[in-house]
Amino acid sequence: SASAGDYIFRAGEIGTSMYFVQQGTLSVVSSDGGETILNVLHAGSYFGEVSLLYSGTRTAGVRADTYCELMKLDKADFWECMGFYPRSAEVVKKIAELRMNANRDAEKTKHSSPTKRANRRASFDEALNMTLRKTGAKADGAKASGGSFRRSAAG
Repeated sequence: SASAGDYIFRAGEIGTSMYFVQQGTLSVVSSDGGETILNVLHAGSYFGEVSLLYSGTRTAGVRADTYCELMKLDKADFWECMGFYPRSAEVVKKIAELRMNANRDAEKTKHSSPTKRANRRASFDEALNMTLRKTGAKADGAKASGGSFRRSAAG
C-alpha cells in the first residue's frame, strides 16, 4: 500500500518489478522532480513495465495521489507471464512503446502550451486505442491510456 504523496518509484531508479492498481489514484510524473504529470492511473491500471521490457531504469516516476492498494509483480514472474501469454505480451510491449514515446514527448514539451499538451495526450490515446483494436484487446475502464486491458473473447 501507499499513502498520498508517497513515491512508488522515481525516474532513473532501477526497475525490478511492475505494479497493478487495486485501489486509489496515482500520477505518473516526469523526471523534473514530479512537476509535470504525464498520466493519471486508477484501479485496473498497471505501471512499471517499461523498465522491465527495455531500459532497466525507470523512465518516469509514480506518486500516489490518494491512499493506494497495489499488487507487485517481480521481474522474473513478469517474464514468465509474458512467455505464457504471448498475445497479451505483444499488447504490453506496444503500450510500453507508446508510454516511452509519450514520456519522451512530454519531456520535450513540458514547457509548451496547455493546448499542445492536450493535443499530445489525444494523440497518445488515439495511438493506444489503435494498437488495442489491432491486437484484439479491449480497454477496461473509462480510458485506454490507464493501461488496463484484457484479451477479447473472440481473439
